Amino acid sequence: MEDQNSTSDDIPATKENSTIELSANTRLQDLFKIYPQLWKDLPSMNSAFKMLNSPLARIIIPKATIAMMSERSGISLDDILLILKKLIAKYQREK
Repeated sequence: MEDQNSTSDDIPATKENSTIELSANTRLQDLFKIYPQLWKDLPSMNSAFKMLNSPLARIIIPKATIAMMSERSGISLDDILLILKKLIAKYQREK
C-alpha cells in the first residue's frame, strides 16, 4: 500500500509482499497492519508511545498519521521516522 502524498524523502518499508511509504501522511492503521509488533515495541522505545495502549488510541488509530503521532507525543517527525525505520529494519533482519 503506498501513500499518494509521498515525497522523495519517504522511506520505503516492505514486509513480504506489502509495501508502505513512511511519511508524515502514513496512517498508523496501515503501518500496524503490516508490522503488528510495533504495538509492543514502540512504547518500549519511548515512553511517549505508551498512549498507543490506551482505549482512546484504539479509536484514534484508524485516522491517525505519523504526523499526528509526532504532534501528540512531542517527538519530532524526523525522530519518529528514524525510530520506525530502525524497528522495521530489525523486523526485516528477523525474517
